[in-house]
Amino acid sequence: MEQKYSRLFLISFMWWLLATSTFRANAQTKTNDSITDIFKEMNLKEVVVKGTLPTVKFKANSLEVRIAGTDLEHAGTLEDVLGKTPGMYKQGEELQVIGKGSPIYYINGRRIQDAAELQRISSEQIRSVEVINNPGSDYAADVRAVVKIKLRPAQGEGFSLDTKADVCQSLVRGGTDPGTNLSMNYRYKGWDFFGGSHLGYSRYYQHGEIGGVTSMKCLNHEQKGILDTDFINRLLQLHFGTNWQINSHHAIGFMMQTTRTLYNNEKTTIDETVWRDGVFEDHIISASTCKLDGQNSFTMNTYYNGQMGNVNVDWNVDIVNNHIRKTNATTEQSLIQDSEFWTKTDTRNRMTATKLVLTYPYRKSEFKVGAEVYRVRNGNKQATSSEVIMNSESEVTETTTATFASYSLSSSIGQWSVGLRYEHVNMDYQDKVNAIKNNVRQQDNFFPSISWSQTFGNFGLSANYSIKTRRPNYWQLRDVTRYHSRYIYESGNAQLQNTINQTLSLMGNYHWLTCGIEYLNAAHKILDWGEPYNEQGVILLKTRNLEKPVNSMTVYVLARPKIGCWSPNYTFVFTKQFFTLDFHDEFAPTGIRTASFNKPMFYLNANNSFRFDTPKHNPWQFEVNMQLRSSMNHDNDYIRRSILSLEAAVQKSYLNGNLTFRLSANDLLQKMKEDLFVDFGVFSMTQYLNRQRQSLTFSVHYRLNATKSNYRGSGAGGDAKNRMQTM
Repeated sequence: MEQKYSRLFLISFMWWLLATSTFRANAQTKTNDSITDIFKEMNLKEVVVKGTLPTVKFKANSLEVRIAGTDLEHAGTLEDVLGKTPGMYKQGEELQVIGKGSPIYYINGRRIQDAAELQRISSEQIRSVEVINNPGSDYAADVRAVVKIKLRPAQGEGFSLDTKADVCQSLVRGGTDPGTNLSMNYRYKGWDFFGGSHLGYSRYYQHGEIGGVTSMKCLNHEQKGILDTDFINRLLQLHFGTNWQINSHHAIGFMMQTTRTLYNNEKTTIDETVWRDGVFEDHIISASTCKLDGQNSFTMNTYYNGQMGNVNVDWNVDIVNNHIRKTNATTEQSLIQDSEFWTKTDTRNRMTATKLVLTYPYRKSEFKVGAEVYRVRNGNKQATSSEVIMNSESEVTETTTATFASYSLSSSIGQWSVGLRYEHVNMDYQDKVNAIKNNVRQQDNFFPSISWSQTFGNFGLSANYSIKTRRPNYWQLRDVTRYHSRYIYESGNAQLQNTINQTLSLMGNYHWLTCGIEYLNAAHKILDWGEPYNEQGVILLKTRNLEKPVNSMTVYVLARPKIGCWSPNYTFVFTKQFFTLDFHDEFAPTGIRTASFNKPMFYLNANNSFRFDTPKHNPWQFEVNMQLRSSMNHDNDYIRRSILSLEAAVQKSYLNGNLTFRLSANDLLQKMKEDLFVDFGVFSMTQYLNRQRQSLTFSVHYRLNATKSNYRGSGAGGDAKNRMQTM
């Protein structure tokens, strides 16, 4: 009944806003027409003011980087730009904010759900990037970093087109990955009608060595082998929507996006030898094929953004539906016993969310209040022909209600921002096969945040403190046993608690140099740990919460000077976790073994761009980029091998930048190889993997009347969207 009235209230509120906005739009239009006539009579001439804008704008809890007019404007894709943006770096294939991990992304106020969209936006479309390393109370409590991308404003009316085609050619195995992206927009008198498509094809090969050791008094088990993986994926994505810019104070719109996996197939072969107590036991050849029988996702966002008097209103409603069906067929040839079985999984995620933010500026201060409500239902079915893995069916239903408030003040002693977020969570986990229904878990938490910044001439200083959380992904809450190999099973844990993160950071900026330090305390950290499953050497890896907090420290230096045609962009990061773990070990004299995971990481990202303009404004650009990451500990992982990546690119533009050709070479030194050791207590695992990333990529990008949509949807339910993923 409460949900029914809540929906009625939201619908009524939306129509009231629309009616009020339309009435004010008509009045405002007449006023604007009168003002336009006055300026025409004055016959004012154009005045051009030239100057040098700062590249990096220092704020209380963020860095805003101007992209337009800099070397990053021609870096390639949005993903390429973010990998070179101060405050961010690329670790492997993943973009991260320094000291914070993976961020959430907004493009023109719209929350993006598919990270692949970062590859489909060209760098020429970007105006600025803001990296928020201490998000305020209006963001979900588990959001540790936010990246806001602003695209260049649209000019004029009519039809616009943005299309890009690229092909990636592997230099190792000969694989070819083509891709196309098309975006269209039509603008007429404040209306935007936009849509587009993306067709992608990706393939990679992976070769490596794997091993595992189980150490118990009753059993000493060791396995070593060779792993080969061949992965192919084809997907199609379509999106469309409309935006009505009623006037300068009011805008409404909606956007729908659907993604369908056309083909997804992963073949893995493991050839391994097994020893028990130092004596040869078995030789196993395992071949598995994992195929998606269907993967469809649908997202819709509708929004209103406007101003009622002095109050700014930002209201969003989101709907997300994901459905994934997967089949895994495994054949094992063994000297002891052959086996053949299949496993089918069916996962459904459904979410509805709404978020309302009201902002009131007053003199040199700003008040912000709001609320966010979202409901998620995550269902999972597993059917298998295996005799050791049981069929299962589970469902997690979670409802989160949040309210938040913040106050910002600009004073002579600095800019201050204080926020508080309250979240009430109801979660219900059901095991439908065993007819077990856990009691509804309720959580009530407050999450404060505070930021301060001040400038002293050309020097800026900021300090931030916040309490955030990390909730387990929904698949981590399933008490379902999954088959990894003949000797390794995996399982979730319905009793997992949230991780509570306390962060204290300090950052300074002087011209093109930025330095920072951050300290993190993580309580109830979530970790995979091993325990014996049976006496045949099978180990069960299960998620758990650590009893002791894990502390870590990060220090970074960012340098981005400009020297003639050369634009160096360097990032240096030092991070270290202080993590030791005591656990039961039958071989230790005291029965307790202490494992240390304290090896720090050194990271260097050296990007070099050289730009040469031509008389017709069709410049050449050359790039040489290097990434170096040392060996390190992360959680209970030990990355034993340093990674070195060298990339080079050449780019040429025509038609005043509307036609661009780009050729890039990746992993020129073939040093992107991973050597991993993971300590799970009674079980340890090693992996040496070479994904064979050496490749050439050629792309053609063309823009016609490059107008972009004014879409301002900011999204709702961001926390749940991050967690609605599958293994």
